Amino acid sequence: MLRRLALRHENHYSYSSEVERSHMYLCLKPRRSCSQEPDAFKIDVEPRGDLFHTVDGLGNFRHVLLVSRPHSNLSIISTAEVSLAETSRESPGRPRSGEDGWESPGIALLAVMKRDSELTRPSEELDSFLGEACLKPASSARETAQRLESGLHELMDYVPGSTTVQSTARELLVTRKGVCQDFTHLSLAILRHWGMPCRYVSGYVWNPVCELNSPLASHAWAEVWDADARRWEPLDATNPASSKSAYITVAYGRDYNDVAPTRGVHSGFANARLDVRVDIGELSENAP
Repeated sequence: MLRRLALRHENHYSYSSEVERSHMYLCLKPRRSCSQEPDAFKIDVEPRGDLFHTVDGLGNFRHVLLVSRPHSNLSIISTAEVSLAETSRESPGRPRSGEDGWESPGIALLAVMKRDSELTRPSEELDSFLGEACLKPASSARETAQRLESGLHELMDYVPGSTTVQSTARELLVTRKGVCQDFTHLSLAILRHWGMPCRYVSGYVWNPVCELNSPLASHAWAEVWDADARRWEPLDATNPASSKSAYITVAYGRDYNDVAPTRGVHSGFANARLDVRVDIGELSENAP
């Protein structure tokens, strides 16, 4: 059975004064896999600029945007229609990974995904937390993911606005408050502390009962490599496995810094403000 979702992701930059030009890197296009098919995708930019696309070494779609005219506002709006196969472990919407070229990752790639990254570095707080919470790896990657997912969901508070995109796993351990990317960074820090290859997944989440949007539909979760089953197991401490949410995968990386939806620089002395809105809805069976 397929579920078709329509996605609209708006990124609106406003500058305190006019800037000469902007150079942006975009990571917005959903990936293609056996369980996910992007049927349509488009990026609209105002003011208009030069837009180039490529695929990086991890199979993520990348766009480079160059706006070479003076502007005080920049809007980047991506729209997509995505078909999702209901192939999950505990619920229909659960992401099922390992069908898009990553099912047999090489030793070098797994080694990279075991290394600490800027946002997932270990700390004294991590050792203390694991001891206090009595969290230990299980006999399999799948069981480890399930144990860590439920444990972090119970121990951390989801508080929008309590962190920034550059907050680290250590900061979450100190405050015990964060959002999905913070929960993901902490999951990765723990898994790498245990010597397990894992990756950051950026994308979107949609719940048919309680729709998330603007900008909570933007989502992040972790995946850990199961060497015995030869697949990646999902770990989402924000939405445990009992959730009926549907996931759209955009990109894989070591942490948020590898797969930020938008990132760039502008020429001129101005401060930038970013406003984000994300809307996701289910397409009817009769929709074209």
